[in-house]
Amino acid sequence: MSGLSVRGRALSLYRNCLRSARTWQALEPQNTEQEREYILTESKAAFRAHQSLPSHLALEELDAGEKRYEYAWHYRIPYPRIPVHPRFQKKFRAAPLPPPVTSRPKPGATNP
Repeated sequence: MSGLSVRGRALSLYRNCLRSARTWQALEPQNTEQEREYILTESKAAFRAHQSLPSHLALEELDAGEKRYEYAWHYRIPYPRIPVHPRFQKKFRAAPLPPPVTSRPKPGATNP
């Protein structure tokens, strides 16, 4: 999609969102209509709120919108992802290894 203009990308994403609002099937069938309505109203509100952004900011918002669209279809959840607090994003750090044993006492020897 790198060849499309900002306007072209925005229209493409908007069409995809409107199409999703018509064809969405919720994981729980009783929630399908509610989720379709959410997708429709959220899409319209987001595009209206960002329609007057300059190009460099619009590109960032389009990237975020396309990512959210892909997440919604992949996980089958139309709602935004809950951000993870930085405190819980600690990377796994292995416990330091004990210092290597350089010499071992001989069996039967006494320590001075």
